[in-house]
Amino acid sequence: MSQKWESFGAYVASSRTERGLSVRQVAKHTGLAPSTVMRTEDRPYQTPTPDVFLALVDALDLDLKTAVNLVESYKKLWQRFIADREDDARRAP
Repeated sequence: MSQKWESFGAYVASSRTERGLSVRQVAKHTGLAPSTVMRTEDRPYQTPTPDVFLALVDALDLDLKTAVNLVESYKKLWQRFIADREDDARRAP
């Protein structure tokens, strides 16, 4: 996807509507409360819990790298994970 989103919530909302799904349908599919899906979409600077984040990524088949980069704390974690993997690969015999 070449589209740019300002937040994870905007990415979720855009993907949900592109798929023709309602908030209730996504909530039912993920096991989340509809209010949780709505809050995620409507509060761009609130960090979703890992469980909520992954449930929405999986349910909407979101690109994980794109999703992670839209949540600052997860972006930092992802960058650290990648750096550690690269360090491990350099140290391997």
